[in-house]
Amino acid sequence: MQTVYPGNRVIVTAREAGYTDEAVFSDRFTRLDVQDLDATQIATLVENWCRRLYPANVAANRDALVDAIRYINDLRRERDLPPLINTPLMTTMVVSVQWGDTELPRERARLYEACVKAILQAQYVPDDAPGDPARERLVNWGGRWEEQRGWLSRLALAMHEGGRASAAVREERVAAILGEVLAPETLNAFVRAVRDRGGLFEERGEFFQFLHLTFQEFLAARGLAKQRQAGWCTLAGHVAEGWWREVLLLVYGYLQADEGPATEYLEWLAHLDGDGRARLAGAELAGAAVLELERPDPALRRRQADRLVELLEDETLSAPASLRATAGDVLGQLGDPRFDPDFYFLPCRYRGQPEPRRGFIEIPPGPFAMGSRRGDKDADDDEFGNPTQLTIPYRYWIGRYPVTVAQYAAFLTAGDAAADAAWWTATGRRWRRGEWDSQVTDDWLKKWLKERPPDQRSEPKWWSEQSSYPNRPVMGVSWFEAVAYCRWLDAQLRGHVPGTSEVPGTWAVIPPGYCVRLPTEAEWEKAARAGDARRFPWGDAAWNENRANIEQKVGRASAVGGFPAGATPSGLHDLSGNVWKWSASLYRPYPYRPEDGRNVSEAEGSRVVRGGSWASNR
Repeated sequence: MQTVYPGNRVIVTAREAGYTDEAVFSDRFTRLDVQDLDATQIATLVENWCRRLYPANVAANRDALVDAIRYINDLRRERDLPPLINTPLMTTMVVSVQWGDTELPRERARLYEACVKAILQAQYVPDDAPGDPARERLVNWGGRWEEQRGWLSRLALAMHEGGRASAAVREERVAAILGEVLAPETLNAFVRAVRDRGGLFEERGEFFQFLHLTFQEFLAARGLAKQRQAGWCTLAGHVAEGWWREVLLLVYGYLQADEGPATEYLEWLAHLDGDGRARLAGAELAGAAVLELERPDPALRRRQADRLVELLEDETLSAPASLRATAGDVLGQLGDPRFDPDFYFLPCRYRGQPEPRRGFIEIPPGPFAMGSRRGDKDADDDEFGNPTQLTIPYRYWIGRYPVTVAQYAAFLTAGDAAADAAWWTATGRRWRRGEWDSQVTDDWLKKWLKERPPDQRSEPKWWSEQSSYPNRPVMGVSWFEAVAYCRWLDAQLRGHVPGTSEVPGTWAVIPPGYCVRLPTEAEWEKAARAGDARRFPWGDAAWNENRANIEQKVGRASAVGGFPAGATPSGLHDLSGNVWKWSASLYRPYPYRPEDGRNVSEAEGSRVVRGGSWASNR
């Protein structure tokens, strides 16, 4: 018999995992995602809790809790980590910890430990406590709360080892896991309490699971940390798996109470044996774990950064493009030792050796091939028309990497990026003020300019999103801004006083007859092709994801120099992929003739970009 309820709406709540993979819903099923709480909503929830818990002193307790939550979230945001407290559950847990007269921890593992303690203590009533015997029986979990925590750690680790499908298990599985360490009567009391009351571990339908996956991850990490090396060494095969990432990070956080094992764990993680994927994943996790500390030791940060650089600069190491990008971002947050923060974040170290030219690589004079020939694979029509060889008769230097976010930020923070500064071309100043826009006729460019009105041209497009990634290449930079940056850097390098110890080993002045500017299209291609007719900067070998950030393998820009197998023989990186590169040249048909005015900075017209980006195909 089927009961029908016409006109009624049914709300189904579930974790996001229930909507993935092969889940199918009818057209009448509307998916709604619960959003994270913003700062105002967090404050409101905290105040409502305080009205219930601290009616005599709501304001002071509310302000203290809100300030603590803001501090924790800001600390993580500064390190490019997601906020820790942005859900009703975590906000409530923070209030619970504070209500227990416990100092609110500011590191994730310690905060989770405090939350677990608060929950378990709240649901535990000692056998000899006075009160209602029925209530005592109801909350009799079979043991003290500290013992329950140990059982739950064992459960969490076993469930996590079962993979995503084991995030919820039947009673038989719970009994099998805990039956190895608990007497039958204790196990029965525990299962009965979970079924009747729930809490940190609860029954939903016919399945048992943790209140939130976060607590399963933390308790699994706690169980591993308690086992010390015998436990974490079993994780070597899981280091590169996303399912285990939070557990691996939380193991280190939990071990902070014991410096010796914490150091051993970090060294084990950073120097894993195995293939390139495992080694880079371990070093990336070690770096990310250090970043989660409230006040990581500078020397510890440097060690992890050095290890990541060692692996990322190894052109023989094979690892997925997405892992390379993640490792590069962690390196940027730790402090990338390849760049000098005291000298405009220009390169200072490459493969363990000093950068005497601050990352400028010499390209000798001589002939080279430019463009394509009829019959060349994948050639476009606008690549034809040049002679077999062109010659650049002078030597020049080109940057080892694209200009990074940190390098461009030095320009912005110096206060020298103002529209009236000397670095701007006349047309660039008009663009900054919006006076140039009226001459644009192409619809796509009109749309682009509309998305970036004059009041948003004092910094690159998407600046707020990319400014947290100092070693990624800067994006959203117009040609006018690129020219202004080069002219500014030229002035800074010329202003360096010869013979000072401020920047040992760097150029004292720009070589006579030279300046810092964008490369012409020909200069770019000669450098990228290493003087011959190669198809790619690395040669004619087929592309793979160790060579360049392209084809949406990463889906965003990545730290410069993270794909060393794609570098030129002279050590120029990211000439293919990552982000498009501006040139000094106007877009004109071949043959390329430098004397025809195409490289004049004040000339009007579209400028050439080269090299593709992370979204381009090979």
